[in-house]
Amino acid sequence: MGLWDGNLRNSPSDVAIDSILLLAIAVLYIPQIARIISSQSTYGISPYFILFNAIFSNIQLANTLLLAARAWPTDKSPVLELIGNGQLRGSKAFGAVLGLIQVALQWAFSIILVMLYATYPASSAPSASSSITRTSIPITAFIHAALFLLPAVVIALPKPLPPSINVDIFTGFSAIINTWVSLIFVTLQFYPQYLELRRQAGDPGALSLLTLGMQAVVLILIAVRWLQRLGAPTWGRQAVPASYWFQWGWLPFNYIVLKLLKGE
Repeated sequence: MGLWDGNLRNSPSDVAIDSILLLAIAVLYIPQIARIISSQSTYGISPYFILFNAIFSNIQLANTLLLAARAWPTDKSPVLELIGNGQLRGSKAFGAVLGLIQVALQWAFSIILVMLYATYPASSAPSASSSITRTSIPITAFIHAALFLLPAVVIALPKPLPPSINVDIFTGFSAIINTWVSLIFVTLQFYPQYLELRRQAGDPGALSLLTLGMQAVVLILIAVRWLQRLGAPTWGRQAVPASYWFQWGWLPFNYIVLKLLKGE
């Protein structure tokens, strides 16, 4: 029994659509990065917004890697195993992993923002406490990545590791714990930024409202594409248990929630 009736969505038209989305992800972060670098400041950006976004991105990428290595499009023929065995090659292989690459690119930009926060202070005369925060935010994000993302990379790339008790324990732990924890971080990450905007009387400072607006559009498109890849939820010939609906659609659902919160 599986959770979904997945498909690779790697036809030429699918590759074109997902390539455009990949480009859109890159473009939408440019205004935020340019705003921070040009002002040489992170004034107006909550450190916890940066941190929660990075942790959410770590979880999202880790679980997507494990999904591609173990369970999508099916648990019998996961896409990274098909590529590793040479059953998928060329444009078909590229198209099959474009969804994973999209998640990876979004993660990469979240890490770039962490590094920019560590590089540029929020004020021209940073206090000792703000300097500690600028150091602790990247350390926390990278420790989390080392604990949860790095093992997923080792398991999934360049070819999925064969099943073993250690691999199965980590995969199961990640699927059960991180899947639900990601919902917490995607929900909470904008609250610190909301408080920061209130503290600054609505002044966004170095925060790019243009980037937030564009992300709201692009993220919903990514969510739709992942819903198409996963196909309909299934549970053998039985009705899908209610508790499995989020486990089926956690990846697109998180992006939908992220879009709604960014759009507020």
